[in-house]
Amino acid sequence: MPLVFWSDRNWPEAEPPGCPIGDGALLRRAGAASVTPPAPIAIGHLQIDLWAKQVRVAGRAAAVTATEFRVLAALAQHPGRVFSREELIARVFGPDYEGLDRTVDVHVTNLRKKPEPGPEPQYVLTVYGLGYRLARSDDF
Repeated sequence: MPLVFWSDRNWPEAEPPGCPIGDGALLRRAGAASVTPPAPIAIGHLQIDLWAKQVRVAGRAAAVTATEFRVLAALAQHPGRVFSREELIARVFGPDYEGLDRTVDVHVTNLRKKPEPGPEPQYVLTVYGLGYRLARSDDF
């Protein structure tokens, strides 16, 4: 957030040109433009709101952990793209993560229990030997 600060040795008598400050110091926010949040990513009945960090399935909130959300968010930013375990670890935990790569499998398994409507995954898909991908909206 950019700030504008006016300082002068003659303060409080001095004012910045064109900016009357009345009784003294000027500390005002500059460029406070409103930010429009991006639209949620919709795939079938799954909605992922990256801005609000919420997951909804068929309009109902799905309770996911912070790590599960980060996994889903990484996949959701490129639906259809296959991510290896190593790529997901780097995106979710950072490049300095020293744990097991199978940690991703556990989070994906837990994540599938929440938004998936049935026993067969429809949203978070396994691409055998390569990794995971999120289904695309045209897969439905």
